[in-house]
Amino acid sequence: MLLTLLILLPALFVASTSPISLSLQWAICDTSPSTVLRKLSYPPTFDPHKVQNITYFDLSPPQYTTQGLAFRTKLHKHVPISLVKARFGDKMNATEGAQCKWDRYGNNSWFTCGVSSPLVEGKALWSAEQVAFASRYFSVQWDQLVSYGPFLNPKWKIRIMGRKAVFDSVEAVIAGRFVHLMEVEVGVKEQEVEERGGLYKAITRVLVEAGVVICKPTQLPKTLRLFEALQRGGGAWEEGFKEDKQWPLV
Repeated sequence: MLLTLLILLPALFVASTSPISLSLQWAICDTSPSTVLRKLSYPPTFDPHKVQNITYFDLSPPQYTTQGLAFRTKLHKHVPISLVKARFGDKMNATEGAQCKWDRYGNNSWFTCGVSSPLVEGKALWSAEQVAFASRYFSVQWDQLVSYGPFLNPKWKIRIMGRKAVFDSVEAVIAGRFVHLMEVEVGVKEQEVEERGGLYKAITRVLVEAGVVICKPTQLPKTLRLFEALQRGGGAWEEGFKEDKQWPLV
């Protein structure tokens, strides 16, 4: 179902001397965030450092997300923002003003770029810069975008192999079933990029030995997994939840 955006003008594919960050990511298919944290030896009192609502946007039925273009609103450093992200199968010339990085899930790596904009009451949800960015690659029906959410998105700062990591979950009830779309993310320093393969295997081994259930056979970003779950559930969803307590929104 996953489609990467590969049919682009050749001139857009260029070599770059600028350093690009890399995030190693693991899609987690365990029963709940509290289960994963317990397996990683964190106590039940270990609360997330941040809990926010996140809302996704797409057509109805969804089209753009599976093709590599994502729209969402959330909080960034306590400021409401909108975000437009594009996912590619190869490194591209980054649009001015876009934040770009490599994301690795399993054996797959994608080059992703995003443009964020603060939400201002009375103004359009998507800024002129975001519209221009998305329009480079897609013909977007902006007036046809509908919201999916909000969903709760708690995040925990954890450590794996002594490295800083982020564990987060998008939580919802879809077609009457509790769904936790969980991920672990570890950032790789520029000077460590050449060692990323060995590091990915080492952290995978730590997670597996701890009993954490990693999604198989395919590793996909949680946004794609959310829309796949929505499609299987006939598009019925309810707001996010936590199975044992309510967290305050930050």
